[in-house]
Amino acid sequence: MLLAHLTLFGYIYPGERHRIPGWVIARLIDRLTDEMREPAPSSNQNVCAGTLLSREQYLHDVEQLGYVDGRLTPVSGMTERDVAVWTKAIQAGQAQASTSIKANPVSRSHVLRK
Repeated sequence: MLLAHLTLFGYIYPGERHRIPGWVIARLIDRLTDEMREPAPSSNQNVCAGTLLSREQYLHDVEQLGYVDGRLTPVSGMTERDVAVWTKAIQAGQAQASTSIKANPVSRSHVLRK
């Protein structure tokens, strides 16, 4: 995850890449290289860890495609109740965003341009 974020930082702020020491990127790339040489543990074959990154984007994978929700694996520590509460909050966030956009037309035009 850190390597992904640092890579994106360099892409987003190309003039600021110098702020990340080269040895940090090199070490993370070495770790990734080592990880790629090893076979994935069989316990991870049907896991979608994307739910650890986004509460909504990977729901199709766990609800429709049969992947194990990464939030329910030992690396997460979330309970089924935690997952249900976190997932249900998506609707509340969408309703709040919709209300905010309707109440603030400037905000709405900004969102529509994206």
